[in-house]
Amino acid sequence: EAAAAPAALFAAVIDGFVGPRLAFGPDSTAAHAGYLFCATPAFVWAAFRFGPPGAALAVLVGSVPTIWLTVSGFGPFAGPATPANVNELQLLLIAIGSTSYLVAALADQSRTAREAAADANAAKGRFLSAAAHELRTPLNGVLGAADLLLHDFASDDPKRDRAEMIARSARLLAYIVDDLVTYAAVGDAADRRRGAPIEGAGDAPEPAHVERAAGRVLVAEDNVTNRLLLEAMLGAFGFQTDIVENGAQAVAAVGSRRFDAVLMDLQMPVMDGEEAIRRIRAMSGPAAKTPIIVVTAQALPGDEARLRELGADGFVPKPVDARVLARALEAALGAEVAA
Repeated sequence: EAAAAPAALFAAVIDGFVGPRLAFGPDSTAAHAGYLFCATPAFVWAAFRFGPPGAALAVLVGSVPTIWLTVSGFGPFAGPATPANVNELQLLLIAIGSTSYLVAALADQSRTAREAAADANAAKGRFLSAAAHELRTPLNGVLGAADLLLHDFASDDPKRDRAEMIARSARLLAYIVDDLVTYAAVGDAADRRRGAPIEGAGDAPEPAHVERAAGRVLVAEDNVTNRLLLEAMLGAFGFQTDIVENGAQAVAAVGSRRFDAVLMDLQMPVMDGEEAIRRIRAMSGPAAKTPIIVVTAQALPGDEARLRELGADGFVPKPVDARVLARALEAALGAEVAA
């Protein structure tokens, strides 16, 4: 592409000087100066594509053959050296150069503005991801603990009403946080009515109907509260659990012992969850096929699809709903059993 601009300019200039002859008088056989405008698209393209340096190069490439052909007797400015001819040639070169540079400057400004907008969007995405993580992490502790209490209390226990109130309020707050993050990310909040009842907000989590529920699950989570909640939920489902605090420990654990599934947080020290997923999938043997369920507060639009493409088998956003986690385990372990 870089070589195409000089070639197009050179061809256009040559055509302007040695192209078809047009007679402007009974004795005139000079090429018409209008043919030189054939070079305009090439100059504009070079200016837009390569900016001011491209415009300068285009003017240089166009000027050299223009002067050489004029001196050799070709083109509309050839003939006896008169001030008028020289002035016309200089005017042409100045017009070409200034127009190309103006176009290049405008293109450069537009390119700079696009890059600034892209950087701003990237910074916004990083901020939203961090904000979502910080908001959802404590909510996960509140909602998870409330769900566990609902699971433990009998339906006629007076304390159950209080646990339901905590669970309902925490789930409503979680929905509000989701709306705020979604609105900031895509500019359109979900259509929910303030104060409207949320389906399942205070219901006790149903027991998980997971095949091979006596299996072992690895939990990779750096937050102490989240580790305790996930361990309690998995215990209620019938699983044994191993706990690690970062992605490097998760990779080492999967490489040394068989697990039925891995619950993987994303934002962890030493090695994050995404890198841990890559390394597990790059292993040899059965360990590479260990089902991995991402459990994360980093749940922006598009994250689930991206993580599944990376190698995750399931996606559970925080705050963790015990029923959502149960369905993710059912799907992951069912796929493994069927295989």
